[in-house]
Amino acid sequence: MLDSRRELTVVSWNVHKGLDPRLVPELHELIAAEGVDLVLLQEARPELALPEGFTGHHAESYRLVGSRVPEGVLTAARADPLEALRLRSPARELLVLTPKAALISRFATLSGEPLTVINVHGLNFDPSGRLLDRQLTDLAQRASSFDGPLIFGGDFNTWNESRMRAVRDLVQRLDLVEAEPPPSGGRTGGLRNASVERAFRLDRRMHLDRLYVRGLRPLSATWMESCRASDHVPLLARLSW
Repeated sequence: MLDSRRELTVVSWNVHKGLDPRLVPELHELIAAEGVDLVLLQEARPELALPEGFTGHHAESYRLVGSRVPEGVLTAARADPLEALRLRSPARELLVLTPKAALISRFATLSGEPLTVINVHGLNFDPSGRLLDRQLTDLAQRASSFDGPLIFGGDFNTWNESRMRAVRDLVQRLDLVEAEPPPSGGRTGGLRNASVERAFRLDRRMHLDRLYVRGLRPLSATWMESCRASDHVPLLARLSW
């Protein structure tokens, strides 16, 4: 059960398939140093070692060709969830490749009102944002059946304005507020190839990783730049009930 009498500290991090051996020690150190209560990971593998006292649930997105190891999203907390529901995206990357997953978890709190947590990895490679919009609309419809506090976070792959528009529609639909870190830091949509950037309408100013809340108040949001085990930077947010 989560303690609703004190601040809730949340981390969202795309961990790049856990390929870097520094990941586990960095994750454990981050959780211990910042007093993290809830962790939302993307591109995670189910065997990832979690700190003592944490329970994790994994939702498989796909398995790479020739690999038996599933990739997906993983939500871990200092409490067992009441329920955990995997939702695969209604479309696939480039229509024919891999789907993406989201995980909806519900946690009991001392207030008696459950907390809903949605951990998402957004569909990519679509400059129009239509596939991402379908994915987020499906999640919003599911989330609309849950009253009470809500956290919606993850790697949204918001690298241009059309894709960001799909996220804004989600925010409006669910009445969400962003826990917004400083604009400097974090992973943005920039590439080294200028022609690809123009073709995909990439905006170097736009962050890929985001965290939104309802029924909670963002106190602070920070990019944890000292963590180097992924091509993404952890987003840490402190929330009050």
